[in-house]
Amino acid sequence: LRENGIKVEDMRIIPTPVDDKRFSPLVDGSRIREKYDLQDKRVIVCVGRVSYEKEIDLIIRAAATLDQDISVLVVGKGPAMDSLKELCQEIGMQDRVIFTGFVPDEELVEHYRAGNVAATASRFETQCLCALEAMSCGLPVACANARALADYVHDGENGYLFDKDVESCASALNKA
Repeated sequence: LRENGIKVEDMRIIPTPVDDKRFSPLVDGSRIREKYDLQDKRVIVCVGRVSYEKEIDLIIRAAATLDQDISVLVVGKGPAMDSLKELCQEIGMQDRVIFTGFVPDEELVEHYRAGNVAATASRFETQCLCALEAMSCGLPVACANARALADYVHDGENGYLFDKDVESCASALNKA
């Protein structure tokens, strides 16, 4: 930019916008809780593409170490789905992890609002729209301490950051 004559004082960061009228804490998530029988559960919601680099397995492994009333709602579809379902069978989480598959855009906010906390373990996010949307919905977030997430999630203030291990992730989920 400087080589093209742009002055430093003319540059500024423009954050990724989230429609806060749509992604709102005023939306009711009880229909989704009823649909998946989550009324009496503490729900960790993970929204997005279900791919290996998202490291959803870390969230599932961490949730397995927490209280039995905690469930994980994985909203989305992708190539890691079968692998994650196998993991759930292996570690006894098959009754505590719900895979919704793809949900229509008009139901997305209800799915966020069905959660008590939103989580993402991806260390490759350049924006992490799902964390921004969750925060706009009024959810606390537990996120990997990496890249864009560490720029706008301030540990202990508006969310919790964790390292790439089960204990750190479980601690963040428990605080959130």
